Amino acid sequence: METSAARLDDGLEERTAQRGHLVARLQRISAFGVVSGVGWLLDLGLFTALIHLRVAPAAANVLSASLAVTWVYGTSVRRIFRYGGLDVRRRFLAYAAAQVVIIAAASAAVGGLVRVTGMHPLLAKLLVTPATFVINYRVMAWLTASAVSGAPSAAQPLANPLPGSALAAPRPRILVFVPMYQCERQIGRVLDRLATHCRWWCDAVLVVDNRSQDRSVATAAAALAEHQLPGTVLLNDQNLNLGGSHKVAFAHALEHGFDWVVVVHGDDQAEPGDFSPLIAAGALATGDALLGSRFSRGSRRTGYAWHRTWGNHVFNALYSLASGRRVHDLGSGLNAFRVGCLRSFPYLQLNDDLTFNIHLLLSLIHHRAALRYVPISWRDEDQVSNVRLVRQARRTLGIAWGYFWGRGRYLLRAHARLASDAYRGTVVASVPVADQVMSATPVASAAAPGAAALPEPLVEPSR
Repeated sequence: METSAARLDDGLEERTAQRGHLVARLQRISAFGVVSGVGWLLDLGLFTALIHLRVAPAAANVLSASLAVTWVYGTSVRRIFRYGGLDVRRRFLAYAAAQVVIIAAASAAVGGLVRVTGMHPLLAKLLVTPATFVINYRVMAWLTASAVSGAPSAAQPLANPLPGSALAAPRPRILVFVPMYQCERQIGRVLDRLATHCRWWCDAVLVVDNRSQDRSVATAAAALAEHQLPGTVLLNDQNLNLGGSHKVAFAHALEHGFDWVVVVHGDDQAEPGDFSPLIAAGALATGDALLGSRFSRGSRRTGYAWHRTWGNHVFNALYSLASGRRVHDLGSGLNAFRVGCLRSFPYLQLNDDLTFNIHLLLSLIHHRAALRYVPISWRDEDQVSNVRLVRQARRTLGIAWGYFWGRGRYLLRAHARLASDAYRGTVVASVPVADQVMSATPVASAAAPGAAALPEPLVEPSR
C-alpha cells in the first residue's frame, strides 16, 4: 500500500512538473510571439516602403528582415530566454550567421512566389512569415539553451510577497541604515517613522552623517534617545559621498552579523513603513534584494515633477535594454539588501557618488542576484536636492553605455576614488542594543581585523 501511494505521489509530482514546464514553454513562446510581432511590423513597414521605392522584393526582404531580427534578438535574449552569460555579442554573431541563411532562404521564397504566381509581394511575405517565426524561435532556444533551464527570473515585481509558510521562519536580524547629509529638518521625522511603524522588525539603526554643516547629527542623536531606538549615530571621518556612506554601513553590517540592511534615506522622501507588511509576510525569507520603486504600478508620488517622472521612465527602459533585466527604478531611498549577497562582488570599488546605487544595481543583476521590486510612496516637500540634473543624466547615460559594452569588465574597473581603508566613521552617539551599548569606536573598514570576510577590490581604487 505504501509503495503504491509513493508511486502515485511520484507520478503526480512528475505530471505537475511536466505541466509546469509546458506552461513555462507556452509563456515563452507567447512572449517571443509578441516581440516577433513587433519586429514583424518593423519588417513589414520597411519592406513596404522599399517596395514603393521600386526595390526588388528579394533585396527589400533582406534589408527589412535584417533590421527586424536584430531587434528581436536584442529584446528577447535576456528578457524572454533569460540568458545570463557574458558572451551575448559572440552569440549574436552565431545568430547573425544563422539569419544569413534563414533570410536568404525566405527572400528566395518571396521572390520565387512573386515570379511564379504573380502574387503581390506583401502576400508572398505573409505566406513565408509562419515558417520564419518557428525557425527563429528554435534558433534562439538553441543559442540560449545552457542558460534557460532552471534560470531564475530576476528583477520582477513582487505581486504576492511569499507563501504563508514563510511566516513561521525565524525573522532575520535587520540593520536600518540611514545615510544623511544636511537633513536637520527631516531626520527627526525619519526616526519618528521608524519608531512608530518599524520598531518591531528593526534590530538596530545606523545613522551615517557625511559631514553635514547643519545640526543633523545633534538632531539625529536626540531623536534616537527620545524614541529609545537602539542604534548609533556615526560621523564619516571625511566626505565619503552617498556611496561611501553605504560602504561604511555594509562593513558595519558584515562585522556585526546582521542578515539584512534596509536603507532609508535621511531626507524623509520615502516611507519606511511601506516595508512593514512585506517583512511581516516573510519577504526577507528568500531573495537577495527588495527594491523600492517609485514608478511601478501601485506606487504613490507626491510633489514629484512630471519631467523627472518621465526622465526616470526613459532611463529605466534604457537600463532594461542595457542589462537584459526589467528595471523599475535605478535607485530610490528605500531598499533592502541581504548582507551575505554583498560578499559576492567587490562593492568597495563601486563609485562613491550619487551613481553608487546604479553601479550596485548593475552588480546585483550581473551576478544574477534574486531581486524583487515593490511599489512605494514618495514625496517631495521640504527636501533640498543635491542632484545636478544635466550632469547626472550625462553620467547615467555613460554608465549604461559602459555596462552594455563592457559587462563584467566595466564593473571590475576601479570606480571608487578612495582606498578601501578610507571608509571609516566615528561613533558620536548611541542607544543600547539588546542591553549592550555599542562601542564608541570607529566602524571597522574592509581592512580591519574583524572584517576579513569583506570582498577586496580586484583593482586598487584610485585615490
